[in-house]
Amino acid sequence: MGQGLCKCDQHEATSANIDVSSVPVLTDQVKLAKASFMGGILNGSWFRRGDNVFLGNIKDDTISWVPGFNHPPCNLTEVDSLRISILLEGKTHNGAVSKKGTETTIVWSDGEVWFKK
Repeated sequence: MGQGLCKCDQHEATSANIDVSSVPVLTDQVKLAKASFMGGILNGSWFRRGDNVFLGNIKDDTISWVPGFNHPPCNLTEVDSLRISILLEGKTHNGAVSKKGTETTIVWSDGEVWFKK
């Protein structure tokens, strides 16, 4: 990571260290990619299906829990275009993201279902 391999000739290869933070175009692309986590469809307020408990807000790739949960914000990871994961209290939970009409849901590997309002 952070190194590039330049093949200038079929028989000769040299490597070079590249600091992407010094390349404005690459830095902008990294920021844009982060801003479009899951296409932005997860941004908003999330509730648990069944009891309608407010869980917190997702912005980009971070969920900020409601204060009553006494838990710091957690990062979400985009597994692919339909799945995410979260590391919560040492355990990884996987979620399937679904958007039907105006409703967006996450069905978690433990069976819990979240919906966005």
